[in-house]
Amino acid sequence: MDIISYMKRFRKYIAGVDTMVPLHSGRMATAINFDNAATTPPFVSVINEIVRFAPWYSSVHRGAGFKSKLCSDIFEKSRYNILDFVNADKEKDTVIFIK
Repeated sequence: MDIISYMKRFRKYIAGVDTMVPLHSGRMATAINFDNAATTPPFVSVINEIVRFAPWYSSVHRGAGFKSKLCSDIFEKSRYNILDFVNADKEKDTVIFIK
């Protein structure tokens, strides 16, 4: 299998890869993303998970209600998921989220 055929197999997993955009000529063409470093297109599975979880979303570490506590707990547990993903040492390494 050549590299182009191999890569095309993954298109179905990425949102927006077949989005048509207007050109200056008035024609439509498939959009090309040249800025993956800043804005990588999301996976379809991630969008689906966001939609599934959205009704439960609330502020992290900002409230005493069920949804806020749920989100805070998931947020904190995500640090351990990330440590596992990168095979880090949970006793000496930590995950810090930044803007």
